[in-house]
Amino acid sequence: MRKLLFGVLLPALFLASAPAAAVDCIDVELDAAPIPGDPFNYLQITWSVLNCGDATGRADFTLTLQRGFDYLASMSFRAYLPAGDPVGGRIKLPVVCCIPAGMYTLCVKAELGTASDMACATIVVDEANNITAFTNLPEPIAVEPASWGSIKSLFR
Repeated sequence: MRKLLFGVLLPALFLASAPAAAVDCIDVELDAAPIPGDPFNYLQITWSVLNCGDATGRADFTLTLQRGFDYLASMSFRAYLPAGDPVGGRIKLPVVCCIPAGMYTLCVKAELGTASDMACATIVVDEANNITAFTNLPEPIAVEPASWGSIKSLFR
């Protein structure tokens, strides 16, 4: 009986003393607009990141700029994010005369533990190096869990 008691009590005490697993969550936002009063030579990019989890953690960020399928630039860095406190800023991005006209895609990807989020936008530059459009790309739509019965009913 004593062995059975220790066999049940000891694992129960061990599990009770183990720390609870942290919930990982991260949210990235990206927006931009031409600076008013400037002839579209500067684009003000506004970004924000929120650690929506319950513990401070180290996030890995990757910024990419591409034109079509060609990657023009990529940058990676890490930062510690406190839980629940949004972090953000503004960047004034010049559009210099040597940039070819076309559509560019700017993406920010963040990973925190098992969670990840990405925000992307397209920037259209005309022949005179004016920014003619900035569009946020829609975020992926979450998929609802489905049962086999509901999936079968789609094909009937």
